[in-house]
Amino acid sequence: VVARLKKLEERFQGKVKDTLKELCKEFNRQTFERVFVTYSRTHQLWKLGDSANALYLETVETGLQHLVFSTVAANSEEDAGVLQAQSYEALIAKLSSSTLVPAMLGLYELVCGVLVSMHRFLAAAHEHLDAVMLKLTKDLVANGMGEEEAKRAVMDEAAAVDALLLQADHVFPEQ
Repeated sequence: VVARLKKLEERFQGKVKDTLKELCKEFNRQTFERVFVTYSRTHQLWKLGDSANALYLETVETGLQHLVFSTVAANSEEDAGVLQAQSYEALIAKLSSSTLVPAMLGLYELVCGVLVSMHRFLAAAHEHLDAVMLKLTKDLVANGMGEEEAKRAVMDEAAAVDALLLQADHVFPEQ
């Protein structure tokens, strides 16, 4: 039973990770809400910033490698299988000056897309947290806590969550 539950947990985590990877490529608010709620309900919201951070970097790296490979393959007489076996550095060396500029433009487009997605992700996370903070404050007041005390308690919790989300911000800091 334990092994079966562990397998289900691994499959679940894999699906959550795959969904988060898709958010890295292209932001979708509904998908974000599902991921956010999933992390929240599994009491792993603190992992969301680290997971997103790693997957945004992976998206850029994978996209860059694919871009270089496809550019070299499209402009080479060599077999794609032979090219695929070569290191990333060897492939970069095969880019001619005429293919380097389009490859760099493709890289720029890729990074811009990831940055836009990350910005929207962070903005949605902050919006969601603001709404949760307001609801928590109202709930605490409704249960007898003073309004100022409730605001202070919620702000303390929000500061802890913001510190976690800032981990993702340091990858692409605003200037």
